[in-house]
This record gives sequence, C-alpha cells and structure tokens, in this order.
Amino acid sequence: MDIVINTDLGLDFVYAQRDTFETFEEFEIRSYPALRLSPGTSPTCEVWVGLAERQVLVVHANSLKAEAPRLCEAAVNVSASVLVTLGEA
Repeated sequence: MDIVINTDLGLDFVYAQRDTFETFEEFEIRSYPALRLSPGTSPTCEVWVGLAERQVLVVHANSLKAEAPRLCEAAVNVSASVLVTLGEA
C-alpha cells in the first residue's frame, strides 16, 4: 500500500480521466470528497481524497492475492486513519 499527499493535483485531474477506470465511485471520508478507483486490469484500488483545490491524499492498494473490493475497503480505512492523524497534527 502506498500513501501520497500530492500538492500539484486536485480531484479534477481524476475526473478528467474518469472513462479510463472500470470502477469510479464518488463518496466522502470524514466530510472530505473522495473517489474510489479501479482500473479493472488487476486487483488494484486507489482512493483519492480532496484535501484542498490542489491537494489530494492518494492511497494505492494492490495485491496479487486480494480482490479489488477488499483492497478498496483497506484503502478507505487507511485514508480515514490518515485524515484523523492529519487533523491531530
């Protein structure tokens, strides 16, 4: 699992590529806008959380053994934990 905070991109970057993902779901994590993405080519899931206009938290999970829904659940949980930690900083 990879965790990145990017200060050059916003969620609009992902929206522009919406058609390239097999799974593209909008939701919220701790009142932040979020996207759940899966390319469908491998058991991979990404969760993008919009922190500001040009700042996102990206959690990327992949595995050769796990199914994408389980990976997405893990990525969402890690994203929520990171947001709690950032809020306490």
